[in-house]
Amino acid sequence: MKRPRERYVLTVFCYGSNLGPVQTARSVRGTDRFKLAFINQRHVTEAGLNDAITTVVNAYAQFPLQRLWGTGKSASADGMKWDLYPQNLMSEYHIHYGGYGGIGYYLLADSYIALVSRFTACGSWEGQLYFALRELGRVVRTMFLLRYISDLELRHTIQTATTKSERFNRFVQWVSFGGDSVIAENVRDEQRKFIKYNHLVANLLVFHNLVTMTRAIGRMETNGHQISDEILAVLSPYQTSHINRFGSYSLNFGRDPEAVHLHFRKSPQSEPSPKVGSMPVSKADLA
Repeated sequence: MKRPRERYVLTVFCYGSNLGPVQTARSVRGTDRFKLAFINQRHVTEAGLNDAITTVVNAYAQFPLQRLWGTGKSASADGMKWDLYPQNLMSEYHIHYGGYGGIGYYLLADSYIALVSRFTACGSWEGQLYFALRELGRVVRTMFLLRYISDLELRHTIQTATTKSERFNRFVQWVSFGGDSVIAENVRDEQRKFIKYNHLVANLLVFHNLVTMTRAIGRMETNGHQISDEILAVLSPYQTSHINRFGSYSLNFGRDPEAVHLHFRKSPQSEPSPKVGSMPVSKADLA
C-alpha cells in the first residue's frame, strides 16, 4: 500500500470524527472513499486501536504538567449513550435516556486522559448493573453511604472524578462532529471500532493540548512570568476553541514538529506517572 502513514491517519480521522468515507473524501483533496473503507475493514482492528491508545496514554504520562491534574493512580468509570437508528437490529431502548442506542463505557484517569473504552448494548448494561447492585449493594451500599456522609475528602474526590468524566463525555461527542452523536454502523464489530476510533482521536487532541500548554507555559516562564502550581492545577486539556473542525483539510508530513522540553521547571511531583500496559481485546469485549 502506497503512503500507508498518510492513509492510516486519514482513516482514524474519518471514523473517529464520525465524518465517514464519503464526507472525508469531499473534505480532503485526492482522497478515495473506497480506499478509506477498505483500510478500515482490512487493516484496522480493535486490538490495533487499543495499542495506539496505549501509546498516546504513555506519551501523555511523561509530561509533568498533567501530574498537577492528577496522580495517574486513580480513575473514574462512566457510561455515555450513543444514538443508534431504531431499525438497527443491534439498537436497544435506553430506559434512563429515553431513546434507542448503545453505551460507550470509558475509564478516565484523574489526569484527564481516557485509559479504556468499550461499547455495549443498553439492555445488557442496565440489566447487569441492576443485578450487580441488587446483590452487592444490600450490604456494601449502606457501609459506603455512611463513609460518604462522614468523609469530606471522599466526597470531594468523588465529585471531582464525576465532573471530569462528564467533561470527557461532552468532549468525545464534540470530537464526533460528523454524525451528531449517532453511530450509523449496523454491525456490532464496527460499532465497537467506532468507540475506539473516537477514543483515540479524543486522546490525540488532549495530548495536543497538553503539548501546546506545556510550550506556552515554558515560554512564559522563560520571559520571567512565574505561574504557581495552584493556577496550573485548575487548567484542563479539554480546550476546543482553537480547533477548527469544519472546512477542507490537508496533510503535511513534511513539517517537523517543534521539540518539546518536558521539564519547563521542577517536576510537580516526585513520582512519575505509571505507564499503562497493553489493552488486548478480552473475551468479554467480543461477547
